[in-house]
Amino acid sequence: MRFTKRRGLLAALLLTVAIMLLMAGCASSESSSSAAASEKSASTETSAAAESAEVSANASELAIEQEAASSSSADTAAFSGESIPALKLKQSQLGGFNPVNNFTEPKEMSAAEVEKAERAIRAYTPPTQESLIKNNAKTFYYRNQLKDQPALLYEAIGALLEDPTTDEYMVAVTVGKAEEEQLAKDYFKAVFSYQYDHPECFWMYNDLEVTVEAGYDPTEGKLYIALDKPYKKYEKEMTAFNDAVDGILNDIDPNASDAEKALAIHDKLLEMVKYDYEIGAPDNMSNDLAHTAYGALVVNGNGDANTAVCDGISLAYEYLLQQVGIEAAVIVGEAGNTAEDAGPHAWNIVKLDGEWYEVDLTWNIGQYEWRAELDKYKVDNPNDELVPLLEEALYDEAFFDLITHYLYNVTTAAITDYVPGDEYVYVYPDGRGFAPLEKSVHIRASELDDYEIFDEIIMTAPTATGTQYAHK
Repeated sequence: MRFTKRRGLLAALLLTVAIMLLMAGCASSESSSSAAASEKSASTETSAAAESAEVSANASELAIEQEAASSSSADTAAFSGESIPALKLKQSQLGGFNPVNNFTEPKEMSAAEVEKAERAIRAYTPPTQESLIKNNAKTFYYRNQLKDQPALLYEAIGALLEDPTTDEYMVAVTVGKAEEEQLAKDYFKAVFSYQYDHPECFWMYNDLEVTVEAGYDPTEGKLYIALDKPYKKYEKEMTAFNDAVDGILNDIDPNASDAEKALAIHDKLLEMVKYDYEIGAPDNMSNDLAHTAYGALVVNGNGDANTAVCDGISLAYEYLLQQVGIEAAVIVGEAGNTAEDAGPHAWNIVKLDGEWYEVDLTWNIGQYEWRAELDKYKVDNPNDELVPLLEEALYDEAFFDLITHYLYNVTTAAITDYVPGDEYVYVYPDGRGFAPLEKSVHIRASELDDYEIFDEIIMTAPTATGTQYAHK
């Protein structure tokens, strides 16, 4: 079957199951996107009715929204309908990243609090058993970008988190007579550089289960760092996490090239991880395991296996790459169909043979979910004439491979202002087409006005220019 840019009625009838439901940015942009979809649906209802003779009576239940064009692409007409009831998808974009807005700055300590901290440091005895917290990365990207005081604070946080089973342990760092605002900025940079470098410390990600706190002694110029409480689920959750990681990596050929390993890990997660629509809902700002690598590799907060949103998926991919010796990092920012409707999002950069690539596994998973959504629809609509047409496109393995890797190993320029090529349109014998991809944008936090607390972290991320390992 040819894949080209020709579109027709089927292009309109085949898009909504996952296009507007499974393709763009993140939680905060989803409400506006849904409203825009509703407005578009109303404006094109008459045109859809004119084509109803070519579809089954059940087609009105299918959520469909896409451009349809003549073979010359000179004219376009939009078609729309109601959402598939069986899908029960409440949003139009995949994402879910919640930017931090409650960061606690270091507090000035009293003389009594300083003395208590010093006693705790002297009395602490490290555990004798081997730590369950492991990361075999050759290098940590954001750590390597830190210098001076932020680098010292990063290392102190790492020392503290070696034993999260107690809140009696503290680490002291000499910072001198620091200006309060600058000290807070350096501390923030260290904390969040650490959590993006270390997905295995999922339990401290955005204060999920424990909070890394700091107090400042202005007299001696010291910063004391401690956990607000012990990590009570340490043994249970870290064991489950490590077992899940081992299970995945056992399927990765250790003799394969880095490019082959990266693709194998991507495809393993592509097949395994489900997007968490509840946590990713636009009005859900809860801090859940779905935001962590644990959600993607083990379970989310509801106990649903391998269920996560964009930051959890990105952190899981990063961690697995780190374990096979591939340098990777998480990028945060916004993504959507346009800059105006974009919302908070997270994705990855990956280094292969000295060149950087961008990967949005979450959006690739959105395309992978097409088949599952079609299966759900078939249960209630077994005789719908659209079903065999959708199946023809979605079970064409070459075409499915293309759409589920469309944001795999791309350049920064390509992902920043993405325009799908002709190869992403499935064309039927009669010339009608199925085009599941749309134009989109990915904007790094360092380019946005509302992410100033991330600026100095994300702005250090490299520009991806690699093309050798782009997915063919």
